[in-house]
Amino acid sequence: MLIACTATRRAAVVAALMLLAACTAAPRTSSGEPAKDAAAGPLAAPADPQSLIADGDSALQRGDLPQAARAYRLAAEASEDEAIAEQATELAFDHSQFRESLLSAQRWLAINPTIEDARRYAGVAALELHRLDEAESQFAALLETAFLSPAAGYLSLLPVLADHGTGPDVTELFRRLLTRHPDVGEGHYALAAAALRGENFALAVEHARRATEIAPYWTPAKLLLADLIQKLQRCCGVQADPEHARAAAIGEGAESPQIDLERARAKCNR
Repeated sequence: MLIACTATRRAAVVAALMLLAACTAAPRTSSGEPAKDAAAGPLAAPADPQSLIADGDSALQRGDLPQAARAYRLAAEASEDEAIAEQATELAFDHSQFRESLLSAQRWLAINPTIEDARRYAGVAALELHRLDEAESQFAALLETAFLSPAAGYLSLLPVLADHGTGPDVTELFRRLLTRHPDVGEGHYALAAAALRGENFALAVEHARRATEIAPYWTPAKLLLADLIQKLQRCCGVQADPEHARAAAIGEGAESPQIDLERARAKCNR
């Protein structure tokens, strides 16, 4: 009798333990994957934009510029407020955090694709990061929409880009943009000026001359060509009288000296 009771009690204990295990095991879906526990609630939500901005301000006060720019960028990505994206873009750009500035500007454009300032920030930041495809995309759009004409756009972009990027990068950017407007004299002028900054004298002369051919009465292109001819004489050994070159370039009756561009390219762009 005692043995029977003990066996019965043991069986009850085992059954209770099995029932407890079944109740505490994670439920599974029909595919065998563990089901989400509704009682556990959602995963922790990311910090709200204002908290991220506060984090950014704290980082800014202690001089941690990368962290400040990142916090503001995350705030922009967590918000639909255009003003936050603008603030994040400008803060990062002003502190030379160009990667974060580019990301924030892209977020700004996602919120409002018509903002020209966002596109300018994105283009310049991309140029600073040597991301020429991105820079080309942004500035190509600006040339078509932000100015009265592409010609006005080239003249406006030239001083903006003068203090950014490297000479070769800016030259390549204008070269790419000019493929869209091969008959715009101001585009050739901008490329020539950029090439001069990058000390690519032969390319600079080539496009300064093309600018004067397209716009023969436009004095800035003529003066640029004259200055380039003088630089070729000093730096590359190309023979041309400086006064003669300037007089020819600005249309004072002298015949323009012929510059051997292949010789100049070989001597100046080694």
